[in-house]
Amino acid sequence: VLTLEKGNAGTFFGIAGFYEPMTVVRFEFTKKSISQSTPVSSRINTLTVTLQATVELSAADNSTITLSNLTGAVVNASQSLVLSGDAEGKFCMAGGAAGNAAWIAETRSVELTLCTGESLPANSEAVFSFEITNPPAAQDPPTIRIKTRGAVAIIDPSDMAVASSPVLGIAGGSLPLLVVVPRYDRKQIAQ
Repeated sequence: VLTLEKGNAGTFFGIAGFYEPMTVVRFEFTKKSISQSTPVSSRINTLTVTLQATVELSAADNSTITLSNLTGAVVNASQSLVLSGDAEGKFCMAGGAAGNAAWIAETRSVELTLCTGESLPANSEAVFSFEITNPPAAQDPPTIRIKTRGAVAIIDPSDMAVASSPVLGIAGGSLPLLVVVPRYDRKQIAQ
């Protein structure tokens, strides 16, 4: 007869009861949404991201979050994005100050690295925003993807959730990187 005894009921990467026998946890984002402030071409556009994972993402784990397929986004040559929002101070560029993310032009991606000593606790919501400039030409919204890589916390690539709400009277204007070029529907002059 084999008897199993309860092990250490502590936490592992923010997962309570991780050491309990038969505990199975899927590392995933339970929230992963992105929206935009404007669909108008050539305008500064604020992209807002909301994340929540089932596992703690931490600097100790070398956790890096990547948002990819930001097709059409125009970013200045500095290759750095300034973050705002509740979670802004948790991210740093390599050797840089808090509140920044790296823009990877070749892959149209944003790379977020947690600052030394920082973490995003498991099952806690993190919200941050950054600015890009919309391209000059109209485009349909791309499918933006998210993934995480760390020593332990690995979350495979998946599509981010988007909500289709009107912005500036444009149907679906909240869809990230949906871009429209303003035009007149009717031109009229009278005297």
